[in-house]
Amino acid sequence: MQVLVTLRFYAKGCYQTKLGELHGIFQPSVSRIVAKVSDAIAALLPRFIVYPAGMEALKTEFYNIDHFPGVVGCIDCTHIAIKNPSRERAMLYVIRKGYYSINMQVMCDAQRRILDIVVKWRGSVHDARIWDSCSLKEEFDGLRAKTFRMKEFLHCWRC
Repeated sequence: MQVLVTLRFYAKGCYQTKLGELHGIFQPSVSRIVAKVSDAIAALLPRFIVYPAGMEALKTEFYNIDHFPGVVGCIDCTHIAIKNPSRERAMLYVIRKGYYSINMQVMCDAQRRILDIVVKWRGSVHDARIWDSCSLKEEFDGLRAKTFRMKEFLHCWRC
């Protein structure tokens, strides 16, 4: 039941009171359930979202798709619609399409398995800012410092 309540909350973004009424649970319980299940899911992320050690294997996978050389992952950002998070800072979450959002960055491999995910930025934050501050960029910059060029490893395109 707790997982179902949490999944419905994620999917609908509805108010916890309404969600509680739907399942016969009080709002404070819904809040605790969503927090508990979210923490449990977050604890599992390292088990399921892992950046592979072998760059050469990733390059080969992409090359085998359509002779796309030197690529180890696809990366892009997308907006997740949310309710107005706060009256005082609401405009920080509004994007050019006119709705509130959180900007999420995801990187995947040639089989579309998630290698990295960042979900913590307001909708108004540009994709380049998210990339500049993520740990994945630091890893690639570290590789570049070891005589590799960034272009050789990463080519940005939509998965």
